[in-house]
Amino acid sequence: MSSELKVDTISEKTSASGVTIDSVLVKDGIAHSGLVKLGSATASNSADITFDNFVDNSVYAAYMLYVENHLVADDATNLDLRFRTSAPADVTDDYLSAYYERKVGNGAGTDAEGKQTNTNFADVWGSQTNTLSDTLSAEILLQMPDSGFGRAHVTGSLKNSSNVYMWIRRDVITNSVTGVKGVKLSQRTGNITSGVYTLFGIKK
Repeated sequence: MSSELKVDTISEKTSASGVTIDSVLVKDGIAHSGLVKLGSATASNSADITFDNFVDNSVYAAYMLYVENHLVADDATNLDLRFRTSAPADVTDDYLSAYYERKVGNGAGTDAEGKQTNTNFADVWGSQTNTLSDTLSAEILLQMPDSGFGRAHVTGSLKNSSNVYMWIRRDVITNSVTGVKGVKLSQRTGNITSGVYTLFGIKK
């Protein structure tokens, strides 16, 4: 027996999560075939956003974490990323990263690039202010092989009253620890005031 559903509109129940139909995510007018929602979180004066033990490399080739409308409590604080072990616990290791940034404001643009080594965390975004107009949105592609280094590839944008900042690319890799199983986002100082965070697996 077959059935047919006829509707004019299907709306998402949870803001910014999209709608999944037969394992195909429809989000912001785009069909993301092969994306499977693994979890979501909403910040409310939160110390961190953590997703533990979601890695299943027999099913997924990689993982995507969407960060939407991320707002911070403290002024001029950095957003940090930490990989997690299966324990679960934060990975203790050096994080190596390289970045390219574009800043556009008042009709002019500037570029910046560089590299960093941070102990026990990766600097994902620097010096975000705590004004309502200064919110961050980003996509973090996570590669977490069972016997390889943890990697994160970040693109994102932030707009304040005078400038638009864009991470064209920030690449992060652990120095020696392999087989990471989770990820955590937190501010260098203070809490995360608000934001929506959605994690997907990218099917093989």
